[in-house]
Amino acid sequence: MKYFFIVLLAAATLGCAPKVDYRAEIASKEWRLVEIKQGENGVKIDRAKLADEGFANAFIVVFENDRLAGAGTANRFFASYAIETDAINISTVASTRAAPIKEPKALKEREFFSLLRNAAQWRLNAGKLELSTKNAGGGAATLVFEGV
Repeated sequence: MKYFFIVLLAAATLGCAPKVDYRAEIASKEWRLVEIKQGENGVKIDRAKLADEGFANAFIVVFENDRLAGAGTANRFFASYAIETDAINISTVASTRAAPIKEPKALKEREFFSLLRNAAQWRLNAGKLELSTKNAGGGAATLVFEGV
């Protein structure tokens, strides 16, 4: 009988544990892409140069509730996402259908959408959001965002 109460108490305690909302750590902030790490190679995204090229609002992500939204280059996009301790799952990215007249040399819009879709892990590192993902060739990549 004593063991029954111990098991019952343990079950009640586990069932009442508060659920952690990991979304709160990244929500309600605009995240601007500043770097793409791929193996030993990396591409720094010069935000000032992007602005000079007419892309000041390119490669931005905002997480709200269970949706993310933002801007590629010519198009706005959105997707649903689920997040846990260090895992993230982003659904297929839907976007408006404007054809970009030009795109930045550092990154093409469709590549950015694909990298977002393939994200599998997230973490905050020194105030920056890092999404671990895979590039089109299946190689490891990390998108690094600064919060605004």
